[in-house]
Amino acid sequence: MNKKITFKYDLEKEFWNLHAGLNSINHPNEPLSKFAQEMKDGEIDFKNKKQVLEFIQNKIKKIDIQRQISKIENGWQKVEENAIQRMDKIYGWPFDFPNLTAYLTLNPRCAYNPDKNFFFVTMFSPHSKLIILHELMHFYAHKYIEPIFKKKHLSKEQFNDYKEALTVLLNFEFTDLLEDDIDKGYKKQDEFRKFISKNWPKFGNIIDLTKYMVDIW
Repeated sequence: MNKKITFKYDLEKEFWNLHAGLNSINHPNEPLSKFAQEMKDGEIDFKNKKQVLEFIQNKIKKIDIQRQISKIENGWQKVEENAIQRMDKIYGWPFDFPNLTAYLTLNPRCAYNPDKNFFFVTMFSPHSKLIILHELMHFYAHKYIEPIFKKKHLSKEQFNDYKEALTVLLNFEFTDLLEDDIDKGYKKQDEFRKFISKNWPKFGNIIDLTKYMVDIW
């Protein structure tokens, strides 16, 4: 099986991820991430790209980036084939994300871009496989679930809450690959996660579960 994800590090993408995290609708009232708070404490203006990049460069020059890339990539490669097969099965559709790239980040908050096929993985996280699977579920959701929401004229916020809640299924279908890691999700989607957990055994397929969900919304 050919590798499905390419792992890289890029300063410009680090800057993009910082701002995506700052503007995320999933963290409206939460404190800044440790990474962002460290910048604020250093009186770094988040909007000043030069200041931000200098701050990041000073941190990464002390890190063996290639070693961290290899560590995360090697860990993922041990489960990738199995993980993709299961993801295809629960969605009922195949992996179809050309040139999908995972960028390492110093930030504990990881954003993604479904239009340009990239996402982020926290560089020193002991839960990198969980992060990757969590983000992969979002890519599948945008491709195969979002059209169902659009057809029903449901809002972007409704879709966001649902696709975030769907990651609870990692705790049902991927537990052996995650080595006891648990996807906890966001408090904002707790009720959706309970609904999905309760109804998942009836369907076993995300498309069918979603059609049921939107019909009773």
